[in-house]
Amino acid sequence: MNIIGKSAVELIKDLREGHISALELLEETIYHSERVSEAFNPFAVKLYDRARQAARAADELLAQGLGGALCGLPVTIKDSQWLAGVPCANGSHTLSDFVPDETCAAVRRLEEADAVIFAKTTCPEFSLMGITTSELYGLTLAVVPPAVLVPPLLPGLVPCHWVEMVEVPYAFPQPFAALSVLNPHSKQCPGSPAFPRGVRWFPTALWLEVSRTHG
Repeated sequence: MNIIGKSAVELIKDLREGHISALELLEETIYHSERVSEAFNPFAVKLYDRARQAARAADELLAQGLGGALCGLPVTIKDSQWLAGVPCANGSHTLSDFVPDETCAAVRRLEEADAVIFAKTTCPEFSLMGITTSELYGLTLAVVPPAVLVPPLLPGLVPCHWVEMVEVPYAFPQPFAALSVLNPHSKQCPGSPAFPRGVRWFPTALWLEVSRTHG
């Protein structure tokens, strides 16, 4: 089964209907994750063996018509989120040896819904920056597809052009896209090489929520 491009809702339906097992879905997810891992540096901690145990347990529940709302769905959590027994550096060398003995509420709810956590993803040091880069993990990149121009949401801002890049520092969840805008006073579209690897950043960028993929 080709899982690329499928939504979480579609994958959960496939799991419930037996088109794919939780373990098979996890292995496919791990395979595709490893293919992009070196290029984009998304992971702080990989939990593949732990996830395989969770996927097997999910398959047992699914076989009985049981399981939570996310039963068998592979997911990640951030490095800043506590998961009992798993390192939680929060992007900082100062916490590189910290291992919490309890799980935070958000992650606990995922596990209560029988989601399969297969990795922790990177975050800036102490989650205090707008882009995901730290001395501990380096720079994390994300793929930004060509954007479709939409009218600006704020009065007085005129669209200049979309920032169209293949690799950009991962700053916001995918539901957000950057729109460079024309300054209504200077009539110019400012730009400056503020980010690593020659990525251009526009100080007056307007962030637009183009879709909502989270509750």
